[in-house]
Amino acid sequence: MRFNQLLARRSTLVPAGAVLAAMMVLSVTPVGAAEGSGYGAGTYSIDSGPVELSGWPSSSTPVIPKYVAFGDSLTTGFSIPRCVEDRESSPWGCDSANPPARPYPNRIADARGYTYSDDPDHYDDPAFFPTPGYPDVTLDRVGIWGDRIDEAALSYGNNMNEKGPWKAQLRAVELATELVTGALGINDFRLTGDLKQWAALYFQDYHFGETRVKERAYDIIDRRDAAFDQMFASLREARDNGATVVVTLYYYFYHDGFDCDVTHDVTKTVVDILNQELKTRAEGFNLKVADFRPAFEGHGAGVGNGEEYTFGTDCSTTKAVAHETIPSWMPFIGGAGQEAIKRGYDPHPNAKGTKAMAYVILGVLP
Repeated sequence: MRFNQLLARRSTLVPAGAVLAAMMVLSVTPVGAAEGSGYGAGTYSIDSGPVELSGWPSSSTPVIPKYVAFGDSLTTGFSIPRCVEDRESSPWGCDSANPPARPYPNRIADARGYTYSDDPDHYDDPAFFPTPGYPDVTLDRVGIWGDRIDEAALSYGNNMNEKGPWKAQLRAVELATELVTGALGINDFRLTGDLKQWAALYFQDYHFGETRVKERAYDIIDRRDAAFDQMFASLREARDNGATVVVTLYYYFYHDGFDCDVTHDVTKTVVDILNQELKTRAEGFNLKVADFRPAFEGHGAGVGNGEEYTFGTDCSTTKAVAHETIPSWMPFIGGAGQEAIKRGYDPHPNAKGTKAMAYVILGVLP
């Protein structure tokens, strides 16, 4: 373990042959465990309130994190409308200390006895304070809204995030002494930003028996091989420190229902390919794997009846097309209507979702 590192801070196509397809947002989370279930070595409580903290460590000895939770927006507890993106002022990329859902790392901390804070001030660069080192919490939550694996690898090389004073999350991972959870990669596929392109590939696959969606997904992973290497090198170092390392696999964002074939099928294909890469590498280093897919089965956006484990409640391909093609000035549909559609497809985990994720992870811990 390198203690000098502690002195720097971190951080549609429409059905078969019609219009265009869609996929909103990025991040994932499905559910699947009963409240209060017993997992691993015992029965856990994941519903206690946040630990209130005040001040900084009085000792000049840097605080070493026991549990580091890294990753992307799935670790933050935020929804699309509640996240005001600001990586300068927040280590998690959302300018607020009050996420609408308790982040799953906090729930794990509740169950395992780690202390934590959702106040960005507790994560400020120690260089700005008289006492160097980490804040006086034993969970260091470093996942960033929207972070890509290639960004995380670049930040690692620079020893800090591109924006803000935060220490690179993969460097924080290397310092964990007891537990690491998380994953990166889904944001690199730009399922939202490249919607039309993914839809066009799906159209070719559906009508001409091709495999363009899979080919593009594999190509994206191949071009980030070095970034995956860096992430797993950091995870391996944490393992060598004595930490239990759990690589989390992404869940399917959308329900497989009527008019949801494109939104579901494309995301499912991408998620499966990414998860296989993560699982293969994790098992190669003897790391634990927590698969969120079974827990979220039947709880994706659009399932209805309040069964979603996501903030989003819609998966309709037809509505998704509107977000991409309707002018912003169109009454009722454009402008604010587009934002409503975007919120409706929000794949981030709600309170039920983060609870399910915590149970899945606790279930693989010793």
